[in-house]
Amino acid sequence: MKFSCKDYLLQEDKNIVVEIKIKRGESVEKALRRLKKKMDKEGTMKEIRGHRYFEKPSEKRRRKAARARMGPRLNTRMSY
Repeated sequence: MKFSCKDYLLQEDKNIVVEIKIKRGESVEKALRRLKKKMDKEGTMKEIRGHRYFEKPSEKRRRKAARARMGPRLNTRMSY
């Protein structure tokens, strides 16, 4: 048995396929947990959420700059 997650991103005409194979005797819940972990690790859900609506290039630059400003702040807090 195989689980797969196919999501179609219309903006880039790109298919994302994440697949796991169920091991013999493995429960469905455990297989779904592995699928979710794999999707999180690959960043699949984050990318899909990012393509839910159109984001102007200026908004992308603004978000990227804000993320760049926050990085050093978080590093200084964590270094204590």
